[in-house]
Amino acid sequence: MCIRDSHKGGGGTRNAGIFRASGQWIAFLDDDDIWLPEKLEHLYRHISVAASEFGLVYSGHAVYDFVANEAMEIIRPTKAGWIMRDLLYRNYITGFSMVAIKAGILQSVGGLDERFPAMQDRELYVRIAQVAQVSYIDLPLVLVRTSNSDRITTNFAKRMHCLLYTSRCV
Repeated sequence: MCIRDSHKGGGGTRNAGIFRASGQWIAFLDDDDIWLPEKLEHLYRHISVAASEFGLVYSGHAVYDFVANEAMEIIRPTKAGWIMRDLLYRNYITGFSMVAIKAGILQSVGGLDERFPAMQDRELYVRIAQVAQVSYIDLPLVLVRTSNSDRITTNFAKRMHCLLYTSRCV
């Protein structure tokens, strides 16, 4: 199914999918990242073993240069459990492509805050970490593109707008 929700930004587009989803878990894949073929298998096994204990699971990732066809850096997860206070100071989970979140928890916190032009992931993770524990898979299962200059993550103007003008910016 293709959902088109124009003029709502990243948060609105993701919310359109979140509130139409019928599965028990929701995983994200940003258009400039790549899941490794075994990502869903690892997620499924991890969730099957301890799903009742946590509401969000994330994996490691490789910062990848697709022009040079090489991993520039491997980022491994380091934080698990009740990590809300840690997330206030640093986004240990990183981007959306690394996470899977229980649909019920994601919907109960209201999805993403659509007022955020940037840092939507971190703000959402803090709200989820208030009500659920976090777990991780200690493997790099996502390739994160470095050669895309249009990423919100590297867009200084959007990040500053979020920090300066959004009342709930974390």
